[in-house]
Amino acid sequence: MAFTRVRGPGITTDDNYRVGVITATKFVGPIETTTDSDFTNISVSGIGTIDGVKIGDPAGIVTSTTPAGIVTYYGDASKLTGLTAGQIPNLNGAKIATGTVVAARIDNLAASKITSGTVATARLGSGTANNGVFLRGDQSWQAVPPGTTINSNTNNYLITGTGTANTLQGESNLTFDGNQLSVTTGNSANPLFVNSTYGNTKLIVRETTNGNTNAGIQIQKRHSSLHPANHWYGDISFLGWDGSGYHRAALIECVAEGTPANDNMPGNLIFSTNPGQASQVEALRISKTGLVGINQSTPTERLHVVGNAIVTGMIMAGDGTTSNCAYANNGDNNTGMYFPAADNVSLSTGGTQRFLIESNGIVKIGNSVGNYYSNDLVLKCAGNAGGITIASNGTSDANFINFADATSSPGYLAGGIKYRHDTDAFIIRAGHEEKVEVQTSGNLKINDGDLVIGTSGHGIDFSATADGAGGGMWNEKLSDYETGTFTPVTYGWGTATPYSGSSYNSGWYVRVGAIVHVGWKIYYNGLSGSNSHIGVGGFPFNSAGNHGSIAAARFDVPETAVTYDLIFYMGSSDNKVWLYQKNSSGGISAINSSGNRSNCWTFGQVTYYVT
Repeated sequence: MAFTRVRGPGITTDDNYRVGVITATKFVGPIETTTDSDFTNISVSGIGTIDGVKIGDPAGIVTSTTPAGIVTYYGDASKLTGLTAGQIPNLNGAKIATGTVVAARIDNLAASKITSGTVATARLGSGTANNGVFLRGDQSWQAVPPGTTINSNTNNYLITGTGTANTLQGESNLTFDGNQLSVTTGNSANPLFVNSTYGNTKLIVRETTNGNTNAGIQIQKRHSSLHPANHWYGDISFLGWDGSGYHRAALIECVAEGTPANDNMPGNLIFSTNPGQASQVEALRISKTGLVGINQSTPTERLHVVGNAIVTGMIMAGDGTTSNCAYANNGDNNTGMYFPAADNVSLSTGGTQRFLIESNGIVKIGNSVGNYYSNDLVLKCAGNAGGITIASNGTSDANFINFADATSSPGYLAGGIKYRHDTDAFIIRAGHEEKVEVQTSGNLKINDGDLVIGTSGHGIDFSATADGAGGGMWNEKLSDYETGTFTPVTYGWGTATPYSGSSYNSGWYVRVGAIVHVGWKIYYNGLSGSNSHIGVGGFPFNSAGNHGSIAAARFDVPETAVTYDLIFYMGSSDNKVWLYQKNSSGGISAINSSGNRSNCWTFGQVTYYVT
């Protein structure tokens, strides 16, 4: 059987359940009433019974438009224990017209389900509602607590507890006007105290504005009159806990430096740190004029450092002058470093330039102004003790001044000078080798090479040696040494024809200083023509004066077979010897040729001096 539309006083089952007026568009499944049916499961899918009765969906049961929608119930109230608030959405007090519902039957009734009307006090349990009591959530009645008293209830005072029940206190020293929180205290060292148990907490002052303004923290110090000199304006401390209390690790102070005046508060900043002791020590100070002192409480310059400093960047200064150096000793401004021109560096002492490095790399020492042939390093000495000293660390060391044309051996020792402290020898190096050595005995040792006199007229001077007995010394300089050959020349005949070959017409010579020794040998094939003074010449040097009887020689011709002594004579500035003989009067006479000769010879040696 199917009910397509049911209207009327309701449906009464065999066990006397009556469900008001039911209006439904459809019923799913039959309704059987031959047995007891329990309408206990009202869910979103409809009303189902234990015997399979299902009536439509939740929209299938609606309330009547009159208060008689659900009139009463019959039988045991426990039959409705499964009915939830969601299945009777429009239940209000008017729908329960008579009787009472125990609390256990409306345990799950939400307050939102009583959308209108009132519930009589009698329907809410025992007790009477009035201005002195109220119903608690646990269904018990509670007396209304007495009112709270606020002492000093003044505008902008913040409220704090007093420790007395129902009493609060308006704090006159703690105010907030909607813009500014103000705390005033007179007897606490720490009027504003923030304690956090959360790590990495920060105090943040944030300004949210588009204007060119800045947020910050301001410390103000007010005296009864003008702020006194040398009094603190304020400080910021950093403290740590040692197990028994907080102790200061670092400190930033601001102190009046000088005497304040109207709209004039001279102040410095002092930064102190704790090196690991009971108190902090001043580390840095900025004076009222902006002078910075590190480990110096009375700085006199823009940066005044006492102790060492390491700077990994650049330190830049102005040009400076000799009297006011860019980098100078404290209190001695005219001694230090300055920059006389672009890319030039100079050092001065006492206001006088002593050292200069020019932009081209030239180094000048000793106020050396001018253009020298070699300008890379110019040392100008102020007195007879000026110079360069190379100090050795020990008596077995050697020190060098080198001339290099390469960065490795042998070029990096191409030339130079060396001093050996173990032998006290001064050594000159050239061509990568040690050539000359001045020994500690005073000897000059030429290791490989000759002693060359570069200019004529110079040589070895022996003036330090004693002169010969009798006086008359006219030269003590050994200025030349030379050996060689020459071709002799025959005088007295117009034609002199030696036999061919060097062994028949040769000459040789040795010169030591101003003394020349020559020798000759000539073997003639023939002598002919021109009867004149006989002589032998062609010597390589001219004589310095007249020389008589200086020859050990012979001329094997009939003309030399004289009665008296044969004499070879050399005149001044001449380079030949002439043959003379003593005559009967004690003088000398020239020997002239008297005819043609053949197969004759001459040889001899002559020693003479030259200029």
